[in-house]
Amino acid sequence: MDYYAKAGAIFDKYGWNESNSVLWYNIGETWMDEGELAKAKKAYEKAVDYAKASAACTRNRGRCA
Repeated sequence: MDYYAKAGAIFDKYGWNESNSVLWYNIGETWMDEGELAKAKKAYEKAVDYAKASAACTRNRGRCA
């Protein structure tokens, strides 16, 4: 999980919301495999939040709010 934390910090720094969405989805999958359903749900929710932010940025032609 350390890899994910390091990647997430880089993605946040540069505003790479789409990459963060995929990252948090993968974290959710990892938690599911471990049987940690509550942690998986939180990770999936973060993935959706980042996906929405990415879509909003795309609709605004790269001008992210």
